Amino acid sequence: MRIVLDEQKAIVSYVLIGDVEGSVEYNGELPDDFITSFKPMLFKLQGDEIVRNPDYCEPETPMRDLTEQDKINAYQFKMNLDFKKQLEEMRHDE
Repeated sequence: MRIVLDEQKAIVSYVLIGDVEGSVEYNGELPDDFITSFKPMLFKLQGDEIVRNPDYCEPETPMRDLTEQDKINAYQFKMNLDFKKQLEEMRHDE
């Protein structure tokens, strides 16, 4: 396995087969959830073992401004919900 580390030895990426530029070889044990839970910087190399990074913070997803198409899609979605609600009320009244 090859891992790419940042300056604080947090694992930024890894490969099981092949090589990645700037990577180092790691042959030690992996935490049980390393592969299934991996996110950049969630784990770090501490000494000669990989551990969860106690300094890890979930990155914030930047919000983008709504485009005109986003607004049209939201309007159509709301219209569909309103029609569905009206249809269910009509069926219920029968």
